[in-house]
Amino acid sequence: MEWFGFRKKKDVEEVELEQKIVSATLYVFVSHNLNNEHILRGDVIEIGRAGREFSLDFTKKWTRMNGNKIEVGYLQNITSMISGKHLKLKKQDDGRYSVADVGSKYGTFINGKPLIPGEDIILEDENKINIGHGDSASSVMFQIKYVYS
Repeated sequence: MEWFGFRKKKDVEEVELEQKIVSATLYVFVSHNLNNEHILRGDVIEIGRAGREFSLDFTKKWTRMNGNKIEVGYLQNITSMISGKHLKLKKQDDGRYSVADVGSKYGTFINGKPLIPGEDIILEDENKINIGHGDSASSVMFQIKYVYS
């Protein structure tokens, strides 16, 4: 499965006028292929690299939910550019999530544009989040998808 296609801004605005966000799912892509998905629960969710105890091979899911943290497994040369505390998602009153880079070493990108550390950006439906690599073919990337009532 590849990235979800972007909806036109007009389509998103029309949906938001008629419906409410009831849930959000964060899809995980590795080398542009769907690897895992996490239904977002809670007001604050951290994303970062796990320690070496969660080491990976290419047959496993690359992320796991551990309380309020989504941990990316350790695989040298691929996940080494992901900080232990890389970014934070915060649920907004309207059900959308915002994202902020919490001072990672290699940065966070939303739809290819770098985030300024500490700045909260509202995630729109189907936004892409790249951490530590920009848009490298071997990187771990995320995409948010909202479910409307």
